[in-house]
Amino acid sequence: MGEILKIVFFGFDGSFDYYQIGGMDSIMRRLALSMREAGDEVSFVHYGAKEDKTVKINENFYLRYFRNIRTACEYLVESDAEHIVSVYISPKDRYFYARFRTLREEKSRFHHIYSVWSESPLKRKLLFSEAKIFPYNGSLFCLSPRIYRYVSKWAHNAELIFPPVPDSYFCDIADKSIAETLHITYVGRIDPRKGAPDAAKLFKKLSKIRGIETGIYGYAWEHSSAALRLQEDLLSDGDINYEQADYRDWSLEEESKLIKVLKNTDVLLLPYRRLSSSVDTPLLLLEGMAGLCSIITPALGDLHDTYGSSYFNMPGGWSSKEAIMRIKSAKEHVQQDRKRLVDQNAHLKFSTENVTRKFRECLVGRS
Repeated sequence: MGEILKIVFFGFDGSFDYYQIGGMDSIMRRLALSMREAGDEVSFVHYGAKEDKTVKINENFYLRYFRNIRTACEYLVESDAEHIVSVYISPKDRYFYARFRTLREEKSRFHHIYSVWSESPLKRKLLFSEAKIFPYNGSLFCLSPRIYRYVSKWAHNAELIFPPVPDSYFCDIADKSIAETLHITYVGRIDPRKGAPDAAKLFKKLSKIRGIETGIYGYAWEHSSAALRLQEDLLSDGDINYEQADYRDWSLEEESKLIKVLKNTDVLLLPYRRLSSSVDTPLLLLEGMAGLCSIITPALGDLHDTYGSSYFNMPGGWSSKEAIMRIKSAKEHVQQDRKRLVDQNAHLKFSTENVTRKFRECLVGRS
């Protein structure tokens, strides 16, 4: 892949976590591991942690935690990293970080990743104001087309990249047969904003229809009482097959479970109520596409444009009636949808290898 790069992924503690399963956690981990395989030196620096500490992943690969942004930036100076890629900077620290970038712009290239889209125009302006007032001397990576459209209007260094999906998620049409039983799945956080209650209600209705098998593979945040209550309801409901995932402890074994779930899924439900609670191009959308799942989503953000023209696209917001209508006739459409998805996946090029290649090219191009 060319020259060896020295990169630090930097952000407020909690904005990404190498060990967890989730949107930004998986994205950053996949990018880092892929770049490491290319020979690059990669480290993670978090600030706002409870204590200063260093965690060794393997040789020359570390996670470093600092209590505040000042000590974290002092480490960034010592590390002499060529490329510093920020993921999220707390609003109260953005002026300090902007000044730091200005003072160090001759020494390092500073890049930023924009992953979320706020429904509030005011919050949206505040989120992007730092880069407008204090421009980055590197790339502004946008994880969805609408973020890219917004940022590229005022920044020449905007770059669209999709969240990366490993090759192990991708399957061929021959790998997915059309069985007598149609498998419908909800995957992800048991969260009202993700539409988990809507999926549960829908699955109760589908349980009365022959030839359909439903399942939920997800997890509840332990700090959300509403999510924990919903999880208890799911565990005690005999009509719903609920399998808990361990979001707090990422491992290849845990990831292989998700891959298996998606490969055994005919129709994947993503009944989002809003996208602001997720990466704006949800990782599950791309992972489901890689697994050739027909996906039912409401018309939010760029979901349908990314997924492509399909019978399964819901015209408006989430509707159980619309979802059931599509599921009842799904067998007539899934095979054609899989063929279409093969072409759409090739067009978007969101495999980890392709995304890493573009990411590195943008870094080098801004050097």
